[in-house]
Formats: sequence, C-alpha cells, structure tokens
Amino acid sequence: MNESRQGRLSVSETCVEAWELARKRYGVFVGAGFLCALLQSPQALMSSWPGVPAWLSSQYTIAATTVFVFGPLTAGALLVAAHSAYRPTPMLRLFAGYRRYLPIVGIQLLLMILSLPTLLMMPSEAELMEGQFGTFWIVIMCQFCVDLVLQPRLILAYPLCLDKELGSLAALRLSWQITRGSGFRLSLIYILTSVVLAVSAILLLLPLFLFGVPFVFGVVGVLYLRFVGGESDELVEVFS
Repeated sequence: MNESRQGRLSVSETCVEAWELARKRYGVFVGAGFLCALLQSPQALMSSWPGVPAWLSSQYTIAATTVFVFGPLTAGALLVAAHSAYRPTPMLRLFAGYRRYLPIVGIQLLLMILSLPTLLMMPSEAELMEGQFGTFWIVIMCQFCVDLVLQPRLILAYPLCLDKELGSLAALRLSWQITRGSGFRLSLIYILTSVVLAVSAILLLLPLFLFGVPFVFGVVGVLYLRFVGGESDELVEVFS
C-alpha cells in the first residue's frame, strides 16, 4: 500500500487536488452523479406518491432498497472516483458493484449494524407529532458523531473490495488500517465535504450536480491515490 504518502495528508492540499481532479474528470463525475440520481429517483417519488401502500413507502422499505438495490451502485460510483485519480475511467464502471454484489451489500450491512444503537433511539413519527424534537436532534447528533469516526476511515472499503476482490470484513479492515494516523484530518475532510453537499443541495439541484458531487468524487479519488495508489503503484500524475 502507498504508506509513504499518508504522512503528507493535508486538508487544504487534499481539497485543492480534489477540485483539480474534478476539473480534469468533470464530465465523468457529473454524468456518474446524475445517472445515480436518475436511477434512484423512482424510490424517492414512490415514497411521496399518494395512494402508495404504507409498507412500500416506509423507512424500512426505503432502507432495504438503499442497501440491496442501490448499494452496489454507490460502490460503483466510488470506484469511478477512485480510478479516475490515476487513469481515465468509463462511466459504465458505475455498475461494477453488482459484479461483487454480496461483499458490497455485506459492507453496507456491517456499517448499518455499527449505527444500529442510534437508529433504535430515533423517535417514532407519532412522538415527533407530539413535539419530541429534543430526542430527535440528540439522535441526529449522535449519528453524525458515529459517522464522523467511521465513514472517513471506511469509505475506501468499497473500491478496495472491487479492486482487490476482498470480502466485506477484509475490505473494511484494510481501509481502517491504511488510514491509521490520519483519522482527525479525514474527519475534517468529511465535515467539509458534508457542508459542500449540503450548501449545494440548498442552492438547488443544479449546483449539487455541477459542483458538490464532482468535488466529493474528487476527494475520494485523491484519498484513494494517496492511501492505496494506482495499478502496481505506477502512479500517473494528474495534478500537473
């Protein structure tokens, strides 16, 4: 693994390189983000469509669909971002996650289990109607803290699983190991990318696809290049 580059991780440098990568692979990143959203749009429409059975629009059905149907698509998007850091990558690599369906779904289920305690604390819809928003925000903050620790260290598990053909646990363990010592800076990068996505979404969907999504893809690509490297560690310089 590309251990020699880990000590040089810098939040500002990573963000600059991420945007530079996003500019170089802009068409692929925008297209991949748009295609992901387009394929997942029926799920969002169904949840708010009048007359749809309650079980079909429940949070449990949506969660199951997110994991078992669209989970591999998310993994494929991260693979596109990772590979784009050192070579031109076709957008159709989005569907590579379905080639290793079980390990990818396994990663998502394991991450859900780690978040299960905070999810079980979430107040019901009836409790929210009664005005119990204090508990709701406490749970949201707890979940954000869990994500702040886990997601930045484990985000590379998806492309590692596909690239190295690893099992779920092996990919998660490897992602955790290669990012050791960089947890704090990765958490700062995670906060920054979350803010960029949130602001882009608030400004409407167009800025989200034109700026937010390409930037996040660029961050994933830069981190993969730093911690994992390219094919046989023969890295291609893309930041010149």
